[in-house]
Amino acid sequence: MRKILSFIVALLLVVSVTPIQPTQAQQIFADVPTTHDYYDEIMYLLENDVIVESSIYGLNDIVTREEVAVMVSKAVGLDGTPRSTIFSDVPKSNPNSGYIQSAAEKGILGGYSDGTFKPNKKVTRGQMAVFIANAFELPNGDTTFKDVKQGQTGYDQIKKLVAAGITTGYPDGTFKPSNNLTRGHISLFLVRAMKYDGVGANDVTNVQDETVQNGINYEQIYEVDGTGEYAGYKRLVGYPSADKYAIYYRGSYDSYEVTHTDLEQTNLQEKINWTYNGKVYTNTRSQLYSFFSDITKLEGLLGQSKGIINQEWLEQTFGETYQDWFYQGLYSQEAASIVEKYLQLKEGIILKDRHIVVDIDFESEFNYTESDYSDSVDPYVWISNKDLKIKTDGIELSNMPISIKDDKVVRVPTFIEAGGLTGTVYRIYEVTEMPEDYLDSTNNSEDTFNGIRFKKENGILYINREDLKGIGILP
Repeated sequence: MRKILSFIVALLLVVSVTPIQPTQAQQIFADVPTTHDYYDEIMYLLENDVIVESSIYGLNDIVTREEVAVMVSKAVGLDGTPRSTIFSDVPKSNPNSGYIQSAAEKGILGGYSDGTFKPNKKVTRGQMAVFIANAFELPNGDTTFKDVKQGQTGYDQIKKLVAAGITTGYPDGTFKPSNNLTRGHISLFLVRAMKYDGVGANDVTNVQDETVQNGINYEQIYEVDGTGEYAGYKRLVGYPSADKYAIYYRGSYDSYEVTHTDLEQTNLQEKINWTYNGKVYTNTRSQLYSFFSDITKLEGLLGQSKGIINQEWLEQTFGETYQDWFYQGLYSQEAASIVEKYLQLKEGIILKDRHIVVDIDFESEFNYTESDYSDSVDPYVWISNKDLKIKTDGIELSNMPISIKDDKVVRVPTFIEAGGLTGTVYRIYEVTEMPEDYLDSTNNSEDTFNGIRFKKENGILYINREDLKGIGILP
């Protein structure tokens, strides 16, 4: 099991944007840099008015039926004027009612037997295939997948997507029709459909040069021995932001650690003044960074309840200080990604599909990622940390930064949940008895901390299901 030591941050930031210039790539969304794999497709959707500018895009957010209806309707030029619909739960007051009704009239989508549309229901890959195949003129196909049987939702439509070159499925011969769909993935599928409908699917590039990804040429990256406190690590040299932060790693692709240091030497003890409701507060930079990592502390200081403080408020109130913290988080994420790809190439590892999503039935209590459970781990008793995050839509056990002491981040293992578009990371339950390095250890063991039983086997962390129910994390 690979290990990645990095900051846990909410990568959400309101940034100023400028109009798109045809001659120079510009970052529009905070979470979609110009070097991102999906940048071109997302910009294509923006240029064709399928999506609109906002502070973030939400690449990993699971899309709803309403969101997909709007995107598909805009992609094929349907009327979006708000109006009454045939669905009891989509009133005229819904700003997207026009797009939903137009899509229904064109036979792109339908409702449920009770007369509802269920706009907030999550969309699966199989349902996505139906929406896209109904919206675009696609050829009939014969190729299907071993997990797509006749009679399943999307059976014929998935074959059309294959024939049009919109999807090729996964290397193991599956399509995973029950997997929920992210905004990043619907962007790829939709752009491929739009380009097929207009000028041909061959204009969508599906395979990238293995040595150049996300705008980084990995052939130019090399390693040197770490020195000082990083003796025993390897330091990478040659990546685009090497003048801003240093990347260190140790281990091999199967098990490695990553850390990074800021080369701009931020003074964490610098005192910063900020104002709220006419009152001036003074905190050190390290204290503010702690607030940004857990805004419940800031809410407590100001006597506010959850939801008052969001990323826009933080940006307006703290300006460059908040941006500095945000970019430290970006560097942490980028460092982990660079080391992963570097080790793949160094060790000759080929990953045919870098965007595989675990196939979990979100409506089943005991569905699980089969490869994560050996014969000695009963999935009805234990749940892996990865499956917990999938089943609960984002809750996971992680080392949560709580403060910075002597230029080092102090972390406490905590069950956390990212607050979506609010930019908040909510603390659900701190496992204060668990050692900070416990999550990084690969030693097999069974332990109990704060009354919760944990099991580690082959580098995978499992948590007792009944104990999670006891603290309200599992139903």
